[in-house]
Amino acid sequence: MNQTQIINTWDQLKAAGGDRVAITYRGWGDARSLEVPKFQVLRIIDGRQVKTDPKAAWYDHGCKTFYVGHSKINKNKPKVLEEAKLWVADNLGGPRLFIRNRLGDYVETFVNRKYPIRKTP
Repeated sequence: MNQTQIINTWDQLKAAGGDRVAITYRGWGDARSLEVPKFQVLRIIDGRQVKTDPKAAWYDHGCKTFYVGHSKINKNKPKVLEEAKLWVADNLGGPRLFIRNRLGDYVETFVNRKYPIRKTP
């Protein structure tokens, strides 16, 4: 996949290939979203999404979910992000070094460096 085609977190994981994980953030501040703020663990293996929580509610799309809370200014966010990272380490093959990408999701550092999301002109 050409780097100019990397427009979102999904594209980053797919381009990197293999077993890739991201921790995405959804909630207030997202366009037209009424969702309670949450982090979700997204896993892509060889270009296909694998459920990280097969018992997740339909609106979580099979992703392990960590709820942040109901406040727009939430002090729990860093703590909940660390919980998600620990869950990944305990359940998906050990610790991974994450960095925040241009969209505000957390992807493995080497994935973000090799397949960055470029600014749109």
